[in-house]
Amino acid sequence: MGGGMSMFAAIIRVWAFVLLTLVGLQLIPLILALGYGEISTSQSFMAAMGMEIFLAIAILLAVARRHANPMPGEGIFFTALIFTTFPVFLGLPFVIEKQIGFAEGYTEGMSAITTSGGTLLQFERLNIPLKLWRAICDWFGGTLFLLVALVVLGPIKMGGLYSPRLTGAIGTGSINAQMGTMAGLEAQASLGNRFYQAAKYFVPIWLFLTAAGIFLLAFSGASPLEALIIGLSSIVTAGTFGVYLHPDISLLSEFTISMMMLIGALSFPLIWAVINGTRLTQIYRWELYDFLRVLGIACLVVAISHYVLLDASIEVVAYVLMNAINIISTTGFVSEELNTIPVILALTFATIGGCSLSTASGLKIFRVGILVRSAHAQVKLTMNPNSVEKVYYGGQVVDDDRLNAIRVYFVMLVIITFLGAFMLALSGLNAEQAMIMSFGAINGMLSVGLPPELVDQVNGSDAIMATLSVMMLLGRIDILMFIMLFSSTYWRR
Repeated sequence: MGGGMSMFAAIIRVWAFVLLTLVGLQLIPLILALGYGEISTSQSFMAAMGMEIFLAIAILLAVARRHANPMPGEGIFFTALIFTTFPVFLGLPFVIEKQIGFAEGYTEGMSAITTSGGTLLQFERLNIPLKLWRAICDWFGGTLFLLVALVVLGPIKMGGLYSPRLTGAIGTGSINAQMGTMAGLEAQASLGNRFYQAAKYFVPIWLFLTAAGIFLLAFSGASPLEALIIGLSSIVTAGTFGVYLHPDISLLSEFTISMMMLIGALSFPLIWAVINGTRLTQIYRWELYDFLRVLGIACLVVAISHYVLLDASIEVVAYVLMNAINIISTTGFVSEELNTIPVILALTFATIGGCSLSTASGLKIFRVGILVRSAHAQVKLTMNPNSVEKVYYGGQVVDDDRLNAIRVYFVMLVIITFLGAFMLALSGLNAEQAMIMSFGAINGMLSVGLPPELVDQVNGSDAIMATLSVMMLLGRIDILMFIMLFSSTYWRR
């Protein structure tokens, strides 16, 4: 079998196992539907699971005798494949249940897998199993992205990452927070083995953090359903798609939601370092310091917006912190407080985004930190042309190639955002709606850009749904990665 066929065999084998994992997650709402006597919903889940099991087993049988040799670039193609195809399966139960059509189901699935927070569903019309499934879709999308970041994006320095040894493709199992790597796994290990080794250490920690957050929310007074939905959504910075955060929630609930959003917005190596009591590299420490600076500015903006700048009570501090983390983590929980923050400010912080190797979207703190330091160096150079100004990050000099790549990425992000807004405007939205929706989609905060009053208009336009799906996908996965897929050099490897 040729090298290209070996690569595809490895890719679709892992793809099939991920699909079977999704089937396992569907057992949760299926059991719940049977318990509540929701016959139609249980039949919808069984039909979806049946199709997915058949497809996965057929693929595994087809490649059972194929030897899958590791190939350059297989991770990039796998990432693009899984994030473009899995929205179909995530939205399938809603489509079979006739809650939405196929196009709407794909857009809904794309919103879930990219943790964008927007929805085309009528939340109040969904029964409990479907509501829970929508939250599980968010959690699955965020968890899958972190695994992909550990195994694929980190080693090729994409997704706002800097160090060439930032994770899974060269790791076996023990995540080394000093180097930001999964140290020990041979570079020639198969794609499936790399995913397995990363998942073996990452998933148990992620499940524990999720379960702890859900328990604290339930303990603080939230209903079991609200605790599940908010807990599953907040830790992957997806925001809720239908639960409104009331201003009278308890102080413990505010603290728990804030901590879960913060966990989702921080680099996973930082979380690992805290758990193991190890020391981070300078690069991760600098990124953390930059994140805290931006968070402080966001808190100041929220306090000024709500006229509580001089009120230092614990209730106000918790309230300001939760809303600041809500926007900088690109979570976008819908609340009365979020609605009072100017949209342009909320989307500006969402554009900055969270840390690398996190579920938060946006440019990422690392890129923004380098851009700001580069601008500062350029100003100093303008004032003193004879000086030599270098850009440092994490105690290291940022080389010109990396600096130019970040600048190009920023320019491309701006261009694509405006192109998306132009396409949305051509599809029937006014200019303001189109711009806000485009910014929200590409920065993973569609809950802000897609208010309930526009849902019917979006549902009635395939062009709007297609544009939003593309924008959400490009915002979640590195834009440069998709350019590589359309490069002849990539396919000649």
